Amino acid sequence: MPVRYYSAGMLVRLAFSIATAIDPEILLVDEVLSVGDMAFQIKARQRMMEMMAKAHLMVMVSHDLDSLAKMCTHAIWLDHGRMITAGAVDKVIAAYTSSVPDQHLQAAAA
Repeated sequence: MPVRYYSAGMLVRLAFSIATAIDPEILLVDEVLSVGDMAFQIKARQRMMEMMAKAHLMVMVSHDLDSLAKMCTHAIWLDHGRMITAGAVDKVIAAYTSSVPDQHLQAAAA
């Protein structure tokens, strides 16, 4: 079937399959694990963990702090292209979350 007839979800699955069919030395990841249904997210996360074990370096760009904490050891917090802080992922996440005003955190939790 021509790709133009695929749903958005099927296109994401196809793109992920093609992108992860290699064993890279450097792995660049940009929010790919936040798309698709739960079953796809579980498979994608497992495949990413396999690729991370083989890669020499992984660069992950994300706003998903839980994924960053689970998958990374070091982090860099960028704001409009400027580095704010870098270091152990837990310390960078703590610095980032402490910089967010309380009213924004309360609104996000609601």
